[in-house]
Amino acid sequence: MPCGFRIHTGPYAGKIFPAGTSRRIVIGRALEADFTIPDPSLAPFHCEIELYEGVSRRMARARALGPEIAIEVEGVPFDEVLLKSGDVIRLGETVIEFVEGGSAKEPPGGNRARVGRTCTACGLPVPRLGGGRVVLGRTYCWHCVDLRLTVRRDLGRYRFLRKIGRNIAEVIYAAEDLSFDPPRRIAMRVLKSERVRDARVLRRFLTRGAVACALEHPAFPRAYSLIQRPELTALSEELLDWPSLEEWLARGARLPLRRALYVVLQLADALQLARREKIIVGRLRPHHIRLSEEGRVQIVSYWLAPELEQKVAERVGAPQAEPLPPRTSEDPEPYAPDSISEDLRRYLEPPPRDLAHYEDESLDIRPLGTLLFQLATGTSPPRECRLEELLERFRRGVAAGLEPAAGAIPELVPQVLTRCLHPVRQRRYHRLLELRQDIRDALAALGVLGAAQ
Repeated sequence: MPCGFRIHTGPYAGKIFPAGTSRRIVIGRALEADFTIPDPSLAPFHCEIELYEGVSRRMARARALGPEIAIEVEGVPFDEVLLKSGDVIRLGETVIEFVEGGSAKEPPGGNRARVGRTCTACGLPVPRLGGGRVVLGRTYCWHCVDLRLTVRRDLGRYRFLRKIGRNIAEVIYAAEDLSFDPPRRIAMRVLKSERVRDARVLRRFLTRGAVACALEHPAFPRAYSLIQRPELTALSEELLDWPSLEEWLARGARLPLRRALYVVLQLADALQLARREKIIVGRLRPHHIRLSEEGRVQIVSYWLAPELEQKVAERVGAPQAEPLPPRTSEDPEPYAPDSISEDLRRYLEPPPRDLAHYEDESLDIRPLGTLLFQLATGTSPPRECRLEELLERFRRGVAAGLEPAAGAIPELVPQVLTRCLHPVRQRRYHRLLELRQDIRDALAALGVLGAAQ
């Protein structure tokens, strides 16, 4: 028998949320909840309702998802309560009614929409829970079917299109900024609702977002605005469709020598800028670097040095947070209230090896030389190999990708590779400034002056 929830007051007043065949529904103001209500008085995950078959009808059991949360049914607060058809539940400022036995009819005016189709009004996929309708040839999810909402109320001027990534604390969406005409495509980093109450995570998100908005360098994504609302904490930034460097290397793609040199030059510039601005990039992780077809690179993940974080936190009003506890041999549950898993620790602070790279720039020389070899030849340099043999493999790999009219490889290029990959550390470059100058000279010898052609 069909059942669902009729909403009497709140943001979705007058609408019906059909439960369909679902057995468990989580209600809250979090975007990750099954039934999202943009009510600041609700917890991110406020309560869960479990549906089951009774003797003669479908019943429901409502349970609060927190020690300080109460479910008010017919004016009486409960931690856990059985529901029957007609029971009225108050959740913050929202009042809903549990209906069953044909009283939760679907909204009139159209055919059922296919799950996963994009809603015309809010831009989100039609959910499995609640579904949607096709009205006058257009698809709408259940809470936009009356055509009164042009954008979901909890998203304001932003229209979310699809999820494109996530990490331990953030969900990343492709979105549109509707204040521009036509709308501007952006990436939206949304802080997970269960992490907003964690002072350490919120402090890191706000300080990193403020620095991203102020940082203007082509090797770092451009951030537009930092958003703080009761129902949404997010950072809007430039949307990149570039593949990661890891994807480039995995398919063995070979770049022209001049473009490979230009990529390494951009990374060396970015690393030098990061140290000057107290930004910790750490080790060069290929999956944290985006590379365009034209040879432009961007570093999408970094940390802030403690002195910079403290300075920015005072300006943006970020909460004070206690230092992280020391590492233990156990790996706790990632989403436990007070747990610090290894993934969350890496989000909050750089690991020791990354901190060592920040403190000693000579540690970046060898990874940059390895990257130059990989991009120019399409293969990785062998680990156990004499330097002369390594250089010969580099020349053969580069020559295989050269056009007949390209000419010989400038002698300065193997010299750069030698001073990057020399087995004796004292014979490598000691500063990124030296590497940058030699790469610029090599590009000049190739007829490229400060641009990838």
